[in-house]
Amino acid sequence: MRKNTFLFLTLIGLISCTNDVIDNTSNESQNQSGNFNFIYTVLLKDNNNDSVYRQAYLIENGKVITEKYTNYNHSEYNHLSTFEYNSNGRVVKEIRDNQIFTEISWDNNIAKVFNKNKELIGEFQFNNSMQLISYNDGIKTRFLNHDSNGNVTSIGTAAGIYVEYLDYDTSKNCPFNLRNSIAVLRIDYKPNFKNVFKTEEAYPYEDDDYSMPLTFYKYSWTLNSNGLIESMTDEKTLIYISKFEYK
Repeated sequence: MRKNTFLFLTLIGLISCTNDVIDNTSNESQNQSGNFNFIYTVLLKDNNNDSVYRQAYLIENGKVITEKYTNYNHSEYNHLSTFEYNSNGRVVKEIRDNQIFTEISWDNNIAKVFNKNKELIGEFQFNNSMQLISYNDGIKTRFLNHDSNGNVTSIGTAAGIYVEYLDYDTSKNCPFNLRNSIAVLRIDYKPNFKNVFKTEEAYPYEDDDYSMPLTFYKYSWTLNSNGLIESMTDEKTLIYISKFEYK
């Protein structure tokens, strides 16, 4: 009788553990698709099934609430971030994997970004239209110029302009602009670009170790059935293609 009771309890335990595994697998699957409504994926152009990294976002009322970053080659960079905003709708905190990762203080139109060690790592200045006009990433200060449509036309340093963005299509929104609410935290991804441009003009560059002539990079894109950009390629990153999903 004791043997049968033990076998019965063991069986119950196995069933319970199996249910826990199923529940966890189900939850993980749901988190993969998640409640995200904008997904940006970079893939190898020659193999569209080979993803390099993926950024999934939950965006509400123009504000990024959640970001899930997945790097398929370097999982140590994977993270889940949430963002907090002040009463003026400006981002003030990034919480990454349940810990404060960056904090932002605002003084009128100037934002200062601090890392988790309270060290200043960036400073951004906006005009009254909240267009980014300059920023310092801890290395150098860059200045941005805009056209009448609010698009970035050139970026320079104290030494002068080093890149121009030409041939804007003002009828097509740049997908990266959906992340504009966290622009001070993701400046390398061009979140402050309103529309898409067809040409990037990179000025000549030369130093002791590296030089580059005047170069023109062409950009192109395809649209989905709703007229939104679903893929982009460019001559600057030749081996990659960017894909966008909207939900």
